[in-house]
Amino acid sequence: MLAVGVMALLCHHDHVIHLANMTSAGEKQHYALALIKSLFSHLPDNFHIGLLYDIGCQLEQSCRKWGFLKPFLPQISFAISVFHAFGHQWPCKLIYHPQKQEGFGLSDGEGCECFWSSIKALIPLLCMSGWNHCQAKKASAIRGLRKCGVGILTLQAEWVTQVAVQTKATPHKLITDNHCHSAKATDNIILQIMETQKSLENYETRLEELEKDLLHVSSDMMSLNIQLAECQQRIRCFKQALQKQTATLGVNGLADLATLQSNSYLQVNHLHQRKFELERLERSYRQTVSGRRLQNHTETSVKQREPGLVKLSTNYNNMCLQMAALIQQGKAPVGSIAPVLIPRDALFKLDVDDDIWQDAGLEDDTGRFPPAWLADEKLRHCEEEEKCLLHERRTLMEWFSEEWSHL
Repeated sequence: MLAVGVMALLCHHDHVIHLANMTSAGEKQHYALALIKSLFSHLPDNFHIGLLYDIGCQLEQSCRKWGFLKPFLPQISFAISVFHAFGHQWPCKLIYHPQKQEGFGLSDGEGCECFWSSIKALIPLLCMSGWNHCQAKKASAIRGLRKCGVGILTLQAEWVTQVAVQTKATPHKLITDNHCHSAKATDNIILQIMETQKSLENYETRLEELEKDLLHVSSDMMSLNIQLAECQQRIRCFKQALQKQTATLGVNGLADLATLQSNSYLQVNHLHQRKFELERLERSYRQTVSGRRLQNHTETSVKQREPGLVKLSTNYNNMCLQMAALIQQGKAPVGSIAPVLIPRDALFKLDVDDDIWQDAGLEDDTGRFPPAWLADEKLRHCEEEEKCLLHERRTLMEWFSEEWSHL
């Protein structure tokens, strides 16, 4: 059958133990079951394993419901790999998260992801590989050759001739391409000339206005002289640019320019093409306006709810002060902690580590010390990981000593 994928089984050190060819689309459970069964065929009868799988919760439920892996089920501890655990529901995380179970230490179960990343260069080569697939494609090609009734050598010769003919540029096509390129370049130069002329006319109009202002008595003569000098310099630059641009036009280009300048409708129609060059700017502006509207809507909604939120925070702070007073008077249970006040000024500038997210003093547990699952570092699996590493080191030293004794 055609292999469409691969499923891998890795050890605690992220080394491949078994690979299974996937012959159907999707990550079916029977591939995982086959890998697990193959693994147990090489292990002692009393061996216990911890299995980290993306959907280990579903796999265990299927095994218990349908009797899969029944002889080995008591010897398996199911868990979910750390990265994929974020997509599961909270009760599922409490049961199947590897750092909330015994025996997994600090293992994350993401060795397969690293393995896929290390062999990604093989994907283009092996995505359609396989002996069965090769034979199927070959049989299909042979059937096609027999159907057409033409020999392989004849087809190969015809293919070479077809490639040579269809990739050769004819002289007529070369002339047409050069003409099209020249026409596009001429149109661009004409547009540049018209824009330069428009800018030149604007500065000449501005120069006339400044000269009129200069004739009248003005209190800021120095500023007018500076503006006159700048305007005259701009006019000289635009005239020089206009001469250079006009010199690049040929006879046909000068005729097109004269026709365009004498017809106002053609000018408008020709310059209308510039609108499409501003499309990205217009789209960016629309996005900016949309974002500003969304921000204004959010600010308006917050302002509408601000009185109720402020009143709620005031009542909360008053109750916190009452609880603190009861603690000082000795009327509260031993070990009680007063909740932290919520500052009114920082109510609408919350961050991830602000005091409002802390539940100190709000829990039902009134014991003196926090629960062990929250404060005991021994339950954080660091010591468990250390024991696993020491066991592996001891096993490695024993193996090395045994090998050395046989030398």
